[in-house]
Amino acid sequence: MRVRFFDAVKLSCFGVLLAVPAGTQALTWSTNSPLPGSGKRNNSVVSQGADIYSLGGRPDDDDGDTYAADDIYHGVIDNTGAITWVKAPNSLPGKRTEGGTAIVNGKIYYWGGWTTNFPTLPTCYYAPLAAGIVGPWITSSVTLPQDGGEDLGDSFGRNNLAFNNTLYTINGENNSGNLSNLGNYSRLTLAGDYGTWTSTNEPGDSATWWHGMAVFQGTSANYIYKIGGGPDANAYSSAENTVQRAEINADGSLGSWIQLTDTIPAPNGIMDFACIQDGNKIYIVGGSDNTGTAQTSVYIGEINASNGDIAWSTDADALPEARVRVSGNLATAPNGTKYLVIPGGAAATGVSPGLNTVLTAPLPPPTEVKNWEMY
Repeated sequence: MRVRFFDAVKLSCFGVLLAVPAGTQALTWSTNSPLPGSGKRNNSVVSQGADIYSLGGRPDDDDGDTYAADDIYHGVIDNTGAITWVKAPNSLPGKRTEGGTAIVNGKIYYWGGWTTNFPTLPTCYYAPLAAGIVGPWITSSVTLPQDGGEDLGDSFGRNNLAFNNTLYTINGENNSGNLSNLGNYSRLTLAGDYGTWTSTNEPGDSATWWHGMAVFQGTSANYIYKIGGGPDANAYSSAENTVQRAEINADGSLGSWIQLTDTIPAPNGIMDFACIQDGNKIYIVGGSDNTGTAQTSVYIGEINASNGDIAWSTDADALPEARVRVSGNLATAPNGTKYLVIPGGAAATGVSPGLNTVLTAPLPPPTEVKNWEMY
């Protein structure tokens, strides 16, 4: 007699129970309730539980004068996956797009970014969060460092820029449109303010922008990742499919960066995409390849906890429409179902109208050891 166990997902075939391998379900995308107001691209998106926040971004009425917004939209996802959006009462203190964002210990943070007519700014803001409501914003006395005498303020990387009470900026662009290969971190104070931004090891490849970021607590080390992007601020033709990784030290500084062997399965590179993390899973959604074509593809990376490597695959389902210049995040409904949420963005690269449509996809439930069977 042999005894074996199965995960929670099972398939009965000719009276024999078979385990269904994890990750075989394709994502199913649908169009959710739109953002209020005009369309937005290059907005920053953060989430906590059922609450999603879309901060700033470029409005869809590009007229040569205004390239940033200060409004914040707050969405709440319910057990059916539907999102209700409202405009938050406390806007950002200034118009911004492409800034760094994070939620840490009951506060929401926004640093850097472009403002009107493209100058990048070093300003660092934070605000309390209570019952999903963004409180009054505080302008920190701490500012971002400068690069070559000019403020370094945008394109810090999409998604996860916070780990263990520490915020990160990895690569970026200054006021002259020059990309910089750099790394900086800020240890948050006990009061929740920014600590001084401190230089640390920068990625070992060329400077990039519109890349993704992820952090992960492994079994023997903690890691930060720089994913895709491109080294040319003025051309999508430079899109890459490489991934860089560094270990996170106890004080928040970074070790040396290495390039991982396994690359994103995007044959023409990928940049300007939404990068969403759920534990050891990284989702690359939409973006542009090196031909400047907006994408519908979704790539999934699974981090190996023991060595920090990432195994990439292409999801069987694709977005219902191409999406680029976009951010996204993970929301958890009250019943525990997790959703990938992609608010706004654009349908094409270049000067294209912003979108206010919102795409969502529920994640399949995690597999787990549920019971034992005898056969």
